[in-house]
Amino acid sequence: MARAKLNRRSFFKLVGATLTGAALPQPLIAAARGNRPLPAEDTVADSFVPLRRGRVLTSSVNVWDAIETPHNLVKRIPRNGILLLGEEVEVPGTGNAYNHKWYRTRGGWVHSGWVQPMEFHGPPTIYTDIGRTGSFWIEVIEPSTTTRKGPSFLAERSYDFIYGTVYFATDVHTDETGTVWYNTQDEYSDADLGIAPTNHWVQAEHVRRIHESEFTAIRPWVTDKRIEVDRGAQLLTCYEGDTVVLQTKVATGASFTLAGGGVASFATPEGEHQVILKMPSRHMRAIEAERNTDAWFDLPGVPWNTFFTYEGIAIHGTYWHNDFGIVRSHGCVNVPIQVAKFIYRWTLPTAPYNDDFVRADVTGMASTHINVA
Repeated sequence: MARAKLNRRSFFKLVGATLTGAALPQPLIAAARGNRPLPAEDTVADSFVPLRRGRVLTSSVNVWDAIETPHNLVKRIPRNGILLLGEEVEVPGTGNAYNHKWYRTRGGWVHSGWVQPMEFHGPPTIYTDIGRTGSFWIEVIEPSTTTRKGPSFLAERSYDFIYGTVYFATDVHTDETGTVWYNTQDEYSDADLGIAPTNHWVQAEHVRRIHESEFTAIRPWVTDKRIEVDRGAQLLTCYEGDTVVLQTKVATGASFTLAGGGVASFATPEGEHQVILKMPSRHMRAIEAERNTDAWFDLPGVPWNTFFTYEGIAIHGTYWHNDFGIVRSHGCVNVPIQVAKFIYRWTLPTAPYNDDFVRADVTGMASTHINVA
């Protein structure tokens, strides 16, 4: 590895704009769909205590009157439908062979696999000025919000930004209706297709500013840190010495059918690795040849990326599925968003708030080791 020569441009060239990065979104593609009012489902029933919301990620999910069979279908919630979620439970032998997690919801129980959990958020602080630093990080707090190519509802639609995704805001504008918009930077580019880095404007009321404290490194004085990824068990474990500090189910690389019917393996590479780069946000997209195949994805704002190979393999947050414990990705290690955020803050090198491209491949830099078996 030419360890001292990595820069932003060379890394993006090496990783092919992170072509191996994301999981198949079954078949969720971040296209403009617009915001929708919450359905009547999002109300409080007498004996049900809502703890958070959930967004349906597949064509539909079933709500059952009980977890274990025999059980009866209560209702079916379509894609992008919003549920209130209560307690979560693990019931062995239910759901599927690898994921036994269920959420209580109004009227019954829903399996977790294709429901994105979303925390409740109050109205965010709206900033009408970008401030002296000229930028800040934001996170989407609505199920989805349609961005625009300019700071106006009259501007052409762009991507939908999805709950939990993270972006770098570089400008603020108040339109003729009084709506405040943040301009977000999108570094994705493809010279062969004529795609240049661009910007997307998002309504300020649909995001929250990420506080600098949320980037604070977790126990940076501990240098004996390592991550073990067990592909057979689909399990990731963080260690400090011999002490387990975090363990979670993951989704590592799978195989996909390509154009022409061929099958390609995107298995997460085994072996000893280490953190080489950290980015709070990354737009991940498949190569154009994979459009209209089950290998296609186009996912802006993938949050909390900890890269460990020069081919663009990373541990990162996941907003297009919640079904961990089985191979599913294009090579990366998919984890829940809050887990990815912990790993981003916990691994070495530390990543300060004002740095969106934290290199770890320089001589003398402490870097957390990642073993994939």
